[in-house]
Amino acid sequence: MTVKQHKSKNLPTVRSDVTSVLALSDRLLGDIRSLIDGVRQRVAQAVNASLVMLYWSIGNRVREEIGG
Repeated sequence: MTVKQHKSKNLPTVRSDVTSVLALSDRLLGDIRSLIDGVRQRVAQAVNASLVMLYWSIGNRVREEIGG
């Protein structure tokens, strides 16, 4: 077996290994993006809920002071 034959014989295996690694990397990056997006959404909801409570408390305090 010559070196040239040996390399060409292994080339499909190397390509399939590279393709597998790239597919795994794409899946991994997609999963990480999904995790980050989910956390961002939950954080935004928590901040919005906190701001609503803050503004309600401010309004309630103003109402108590002015109204009575």
